[in-house]
Amino acid sequence: MHDPSEAIRRQGYAVLDVEPDLGAEPPRPGYAITIGLIERGRSNLLILGLPSPMSRMILATLADHGLHHEPLPLNAPLAGFF
Repeated sequence: MHDPSEAIRRQGYAVLDVEPDLGAEPPRPGYAITIGLIERGRSNLLILGLPSPMSRMILATLADHGLHHEPLPLNAPLAGFF
């Protein structure tokens, strides 16, 4: 795992991903999580079960939005957001 401190300093968060372990019993899905958002008054975000590149893109988009814009309403559809 790389040191996320430079990404947190530069953009306010980092996205870390963990690859799935399909050989485990039971198999474990991969996941991605943000770190650093709590220190900026936002919740960290987690995506479970999607491929790493897709998870990283979604989390980075949502984290950037959360740091630089008003929070999304809880009932807002994300269609067209990406």
